[in-house]
Amino acid sequence: MTVVVVGGCLALHGRVSFAHHGRVAVVLFEPLEDPEQLSGAVVVTALSEGRVFSMSGQIRDASERSLSLDLHGDLRGSDPRRTVRVLETGETRLSVSWGDSSVVGTVRDVSEGGLSVLLPSCVILPADGASVILADGPERRPLGARVCHRIHGLDGSDCVRMGLGLPAGCDARILSSATRSVGAE
Repeated sequence: MTVVVVGGCLALHGRVSFAHHGRVAVVLFEPLEDPEQLSGAVVVTALSEGRVFSMSGQIRDASERSLSLDLHGDLRGSDPRRTVRVLETGETRLSVSWGDSSVVGTVRDVSEGGLSVLLPSCVILPADGASVILADGPERRPLGARVCHRIHGLDGSDCVRMGLGLPAGCDARILSSATRSVGAE
């Protein structure tokens, strides 16, 4: 991805680490010298799934090695709700953790960019946009995700469906097959 700061002669290059709707996090290939001075409008060019996208937006936050951007558009394919979802028929269990809290839920469906998990409604869940950690067993490395949405009562009054978006480049379908094999042992 290339980010060009409007009104300046600065072009930044990096890779997308998270994208959902217009919110994008970019890990830079080269560190910034003065990230506090970086703000304002940007034009972004990105290659995604063999297609080039160009969008404008604003810098939300900048650090030495990363940028957080609000774009006027969506990096196609990065929104888990825009990809084909596969309904899970088995009892695939997954631990969802945030802060000091953790709860085990059942995977409802998966796609390339995310998954939805059924969780008990008696638990106070994190807000939309919050970061969570997913784990499917002690043998596997945990995976970071973001809460996209929470829907109460759709799958019964005792559960909440939580939609989770994974960072760009992650495939929730692999996580789902891994949880099935761990649960089968």
